[in-house]
Amino acid sequence: MADNTKHTDEQLVQLSAEVERGKKASKAYDLFLKDYIASKREQLFQAFKDVPLTDPQTLLDIKRLDLAWIAVENEIVSIMETARLASISLNVDEIED
Repeated sequence: MADNTKHTDEQLVQLSAEVERGKKASKAYDLFLKDYIASKREQLFQAFKDVPLTDPQTLLDIKRLDLAWIAVENEIVSIMETARLASISLNVDEIED
């Protein structure tokens, strides 16, 4: 392929797979995970408020758990964003054909 904007068949399959993965992630996130993560983070915040400052280990544990939930949410959002970009790339190919 002389035109660098065109994708190979293998790339098209990979882009399509990314779009499908992102659709599944988006559906799961919207239907369940978004609210679940928010509720878990709220529970952690409430626990954080109840822990005395004299218990730094528990405070650190709560912070680590909160960071883990943030990382999970960021990973899901990253998958959805990758799918969005793959979809844009696929649509550009369709327009150029």
